[in-house]
Amino acid sequence: LDGFNENDVFNADETGLFYRATPDRSLVLSNEECKGGKKSKERLTVLLYSNLTGTEKLKPVVIGKSIFID
Repeated sequence: LDGFNENDVFNADETGLFYRATPDRSLVLSNEECKGGKKSKERLTVLLYSNLTGTEKLKPVVIGKSIFID
């Protein structure tokens, strides 16, 4: 990275956001029954990025499913 200003070097990474996910565990009383169900797999991909010094943190970019319009 020689020759580059640290403020001009950016890093980006993407992560999955499961916005309809249910908790893995639940607190119940010993005499109550707790039934599980299928977990939702619906998610968005979020791109996060900032410069090397952390002085410029850009807004997250949300990447959803593509829609084909004919």
